[in-house]
Amino acid sequence: MKRVNRYIADDGAIFDDIDKCRDYESMLSRINVVMSRLPDKPSGDGCRFENGHGFLQHEEATFIEARNEVLDIAVEYIGGATAKKWAEGTKGGKTHMSFCGRLFDDSGVKPINSAWYRLSCIDTKFREWGQMYYALNPEKGEMICLNTQ
Repeated sequence: MKRVNRYIADDGAIFDDIDKCRDYESMLSRINVVMSRLPDKPSGDGCRFENGHGFLQHEEATFIEARNEVLDIAVEYIGGATAKKWAEGTKGGKTHMSFCGRLFDDSGVKPINSAWYRLSCIDTKFREWGQMYYALNPEKGEMICLNTQ
């Protein structure tokens, strides 16, 4: 018989190394702080939001700040020259967000990938749709702003 020590992060991710778990939890906390600045997504509507029923309007500055902070966290946590190059290209408008999306998905780091997916559902007019399809094809969704005062 062999004794095994494992560490479980706040979101359920499992690690064999306590320092890796701490680093992950630090990254998770930073991602949560960034994403908390965005309005809450609709809940309790079945899947209407995901199916194009309306959008959440974001302020341009808030979106860009959140996008850039998620990119910085991702580059720091995932590392690598490709991540840095594509993140800088995305910030500068030279690289489509989907390049980073592919990299983040392949990394298997769920908090980064989830945050990036949500940011990728925001179109060029800073309207957040329930899925990327509507961000790329907003004319297919219902033009109802769900977070107007």
